[in-house]
Amino acid sequence: MKPTRVLTLAILFLIGLQAHAQKIKSFEMNSEMFIKQMTDFMSSSKKEGKKFVENEFAPVFMEGQLSFEQQQVIMQTCNELLEKKHSAYPVFESYLRAMIAFPQSGESMETFNDFHSVLLKLNSEKKKKKEIAPFLKNGETLFEDRVFFSTSAVQWKFGPGKYKLEYDSIPMIRFEEGNLICYSKGDSSRVLGTSGAYYILNERWYGTKGKVTWDRADFDTKTTYAEFDEYEIRIKGSSFVVDSVLFYNEYFDQPLIGQLSEKVLANRSGPQASYPKFESYNKRLEIKNIFKNVDYEGGFTMRGVKLAGTGTVEEPAILTFYRDGERFLENRSMEFSIRPEKITSLHSSARIYLDEDTISHPDLNLKFHKGARRLTLLRTDEGLSKAPYSNTYHGMDMFFEALYWNIDEPLIEMGALVGSTQHLAAFESQDYYKKARYDGLMGIGMTHPLVEIRDFSRYAGSTEFYDKELAQFLRLGLEQTSIMLIELNNQGYLTYDLNTGWVVMKPKLMNYLRNNSGARDYDVLLFN
Repeated sequence: MKPTRVLTLAILFLIGLQAHAQKIKSFEMNSEMFIKQMTDFMSSSKKEGKKFVENEFAPVFMEGQLSFEQQQVIMQTCNELLEKKHSAYPVFESYLRAMIAFPQSGESMETFNDFHSVLLKLNSEKKKKKEIAPFLKNGETLFEDRVFFSTSAVQWKFGPGKYKLEYDSIPMIRFEEGNLICYSKGDSSRVLGTSGAYYILNERWYGTKGKVTWDRADFDTKTTYAEFDEYEIRIKGSSFVVDSVLFYNEYFDQPLIGQLSEKVLANRSGPQASYPKFESYNKRLEIKNIFKNVDYEGGFTMRGVKLAGTGTVEEPAILTFYRDGERFLENRSMEFSIRPEKITSLHSSARIYLDEDTISHPDLNLKFHKGARRLTLLRTDEGLSKAPYSNTYHGMDMFFEALYWNIDEPLIEMGALVGSTQHLAAFESQDYYKKARYDGLMGIGMTHPLVEIRDFSRYAGSTEFYDKELAQFLRLGLEQTSIMLIELNNQGYLTYDLNTGWVVMKPKLMNYLRNNSGARDYDVLLFN
């Protein structure tokens, strides 16, 4: 059989089904006749329509689950829908399924009437014809399980408070005093003690108040939570953001104000939880004695199970350790991870204060354990962390893996990482000079990098500048310039802040140039 003939027969078959369906001009207002007509009407579109009406709808409609008054409303509504030429699928199917679900919902006659009032208003407006099917589908899940939005990816429901269907230019459901729950990816999120309105066709929720806890991250719901007033959610997804929330946590005497972000993710609870997330607006909060003799200053972010002290490039978070009531050691970082038993940071600068002098480093791994009262600072082989400690008190650059300090004791240990096979530590005078080291800095260019930086410093009239300014002067790419500056930082000729691009020349740079030209005496002090 030719393809065109098959297509023609298929079209004629569909037209025949539609013509048969449209033979019913109106439904009888008699329950038995109504069921017979509805069976014919639904089966004329799909052969399984007969079983649907006889096995699912008719038992509810005919066997006392719906009152006589409700039966009359249903039959009249079907006539209203038929008059507007709505199809058996999906409109009539969704409507009948909503009516099947209603008796088991426990809702009142008032809710039944509200539902039909909204439906008939939609049906009376020509421009809203396409909106009737999603409204009816919504009614089905609402009556079944208080689910007001459902897709294969996400489901939203409300309980146990009351709700009311209304029509405010578009259909809406107003919910009062209950919990808004989102199910997605095998997990769930809750907004507790909330009220709000769901605009069905816009798929938007407008809430008036609510509370989110960190129970998914195993925190006490009585001590760690966020409260807020007005908020809005795009229901089609499984995430939302609320501004100006009040965050409560045992670390703070007063609630913090900031932004709440919530997202439902698969298999992300307990230690793996990364939501809910709170971020404080104030980036200069102070907590005195976050641990004994340890102060914190900066912003706060609560990401699931992780409480983080956060800062910005301009204003990093600060952790200050005190000895005998005086500031002794200060760490700065874009982020500290704060737990009840410890504080850690992958990247933090350190500065030890010795009267007018300091021992400092730009990038260390930090760990402080509350119970042991032990601070550990580790150098790594990455980026700026390879740089030596700069000791202005002794005029030395110090190369060692780990610094250990029990903050209640006067002794600081400097040396190899515990358990490491490498036990080398080097202490080098900042006036130390070695010709081979100077020559080793020379790359493939025609000019020595120390000379290039000296020349730019003279051109700019400053020993402090941005990396991009130097790159422009040298006619190099910023990435190539940054690699050069990291190497010079790690050998103690300058300090380089990767976050800001700020460069500060150290006296050692100019001293090395003078030593190389023979214009200056130098030390040969280097011991391991």
